[in-house]
Amino acid sequence: MNSSPFFILSRLAGTTLERAMSFVAVLTPGCIVYLGAVGALGEAKAAVVAVVAAMASLAGARWLAGCSFSGLLQSLARLAERPFRNAEFASLLVIGLLLRIGFSVIYMAPPQSDGAVYLSLADLFLRDAPYQDPRGDLAYWPPGYPMILAGFLAVLGKVSWILVISNCVFFMLTALAVRSLALQLAGGLTARIAVTVIALWPNLILTTTGGAKELPALLFLTVSCVLFLKASRKQGPAPLAGIAAGVSLGAASLIQPSFMLLPTAYAAHLLVQRARLMPAIVLLLSISLGMALAIAPWSLRNVAVLHKFVPIATNGGEVFYRANNPLATGGYIDRGEVDLFVYPEVERSALGFALGKQWIRENPDDFARLALTKIALFQGDDAYGAYWCLKRALGIEGLHYAGHKALSNLYWLLLWLTLLVLMLRRSAGERLTLGLSLLNLIYLYFFVIDSIFESGGRHHIPLAGVVAVLLGALLEAEACKAARPEAGGRLTDAVR
Repeated sequence: MNSSPFFILSRLAGTTLERAMSFVAVLTPGCIVYLGAVGALGEAKAAVVAVVAAMASLAGARWLAGCSFSGLLQSLARLAERPFRNAEFASLLVIGLLLRIGFSVIYMAPPQSDGAVYLSLADLFLRDAPYQDPRGDLAYWPPGYPMILAGFLAVLGKVSWILVISNCVFFMLTALAVRSLALQLAGGLTARIAVTVIALWPNLILTTTGGAKELPALLFLTVSCVLFLKASRKQGPAPLAGIAAGVSLGAASLIQPSFMLLPTAYAAHLLVQRARLMPAIVLLLSISLGMALAIAPWSLRNVAVLHKFVPIATNGGEVFYRANNPLATGGYIDRGEVDLFVYPEVERSALGFALGKQWIRENPDDFARLALTKIALFQGDDAYGAYWCLKRALGIEGLHYAGHKALSNLYWLLLWLTLLVLMLRRSAGERLTLGLSLLNLIYLYFFVIDSIFESGGRHHIPLAGVVAVLLGALLEAEACKAARPEAGGRLTDAVR
């Protein structure tokens, strides 16, 4: 057995990552309960109830982890022996599309808030007009999603269903990418489970009528993961695949600039996987080059119009300050204590970062408490679609809205409780051999980002593919053990 310090460190990192994800899974029911109770009980009592809920969920998950589930796992093992054929994949696509189109027919909603702004900005691209929001800012809104919508408008015209059509296309392409990612990491059973999870995901279905930039971000993130894994598994340097992964990640960054630092998660994955140094460096440089190719044209445009270097958007500092000031709630607020919108946009961003950092330094306890609230907002709600389509756009409230919200959050809760049970079933040796560090690192990256910046349930939508594939891979590993228990932990090597 290899006992070098580097080998031991990488194995320790892999184990730590899975424990961190187990902790996130334990937090999830507590976060859901906290957000549901805080309005009625107040923060202190809701926090106590949330801790009790998390501990009760952990106890229940430990009990379930000790159950054999032999019949279910044997059935999954037999299913794993069957290839995931194109016809089966197509049937899941049809089911997913019918659910999305059916929901849109019943609950067709006009674009709201950000969605309406993105459509207006897309129209500017379509007319080759200067990119400028109604406030007069030239680079406040990231351009990626409006660019994509402009492409759909150019092909389809200004039809009322433009958001539904584009979101259905995003779903189909995302399902293809999720299938490919699952097959990269494991096998047909993982792909089958992951695509099913995406097709039936209530929040993704309920978001179909809205202009949510998170849906194309989900697509480009998943594609980048697929290309990165392809490049990282080649015997020698794979600059072309790395560049393609970087271009996809650059496209995601143009939609949501918080993706720009995600290559740190890729680098950490290579460390955990004990990749050879020079190929790893070449791959990371290739990814950086691909991102630069995608982002540089817009950066040059910003230099031309703003006379300052702004890679993508000027909203970062303002968002950071809104999330870290005396009035901050953890989620979206219209203004901080200092109204930054009286300043020009470049100065506004720089001042926002400065004021936010100053507040954190002067109020570390308040920042820590606020971080916990941000975590609850990120992990404790998966009803973005229900809120924006039913409540905000159509004015539907009462039991009708509550039912859709409850269904969305129940699905989210069941996903994480299942993940928790599966992670608790694994022995220490299996944790070391299961190479799903990339998925863990990506999720934890955004988990940390949202504990610092503005948070909300919609921010985890781009991670739906990560969650779906992780669930499928863990289930496939358990099914393999049930089919061939004599192989023990060695079987998890098949799930890389």
